[in-house]
Amino acid sequence: MEETVIMFSSKFVIGLLIFIIFVHIIATVNYWYWTIWWFDIPMHFLGGFWVAIVFIWLNSKFDILKFNPINGIVRTITTFITVLSFAAFIGVLWEFAEFLFDVFISSGGYEKIIQ
Repeated sequence: MEETVIMFSSKFVIGLLIFIIFVHIIATVNYWYWTIWWFDIPMHFLGGFWVAIVFIWLNSKFDILKFNPINGIVRTITTFITVLSFAAFIGVLWEFAEFLFDVFISSGGYEKIIQ
């Protein structure tokens, strides 16, 4: 039984990132995040999808998941769980970075924390 390997080119990875940044800039300039209540949902999805694509691309280049000697459906499930876990981990780190930016940079620094 042959395994299907998903591979993405670096042009696709970079192109998707440029598309996401372009849409984000347009949305920020036009206040879509504040006027269209659901707009951040597809943007979060695209960001998570991009992170998953980056992990799959890195795995194709550096064979990150070589520790998994299992073949077949179990390997597919463990690969899916690993990619999903990586995307969730990066998402949590991103939310921490946003929180720290909001607290320390955009809202006036330490004075807001003390009050």
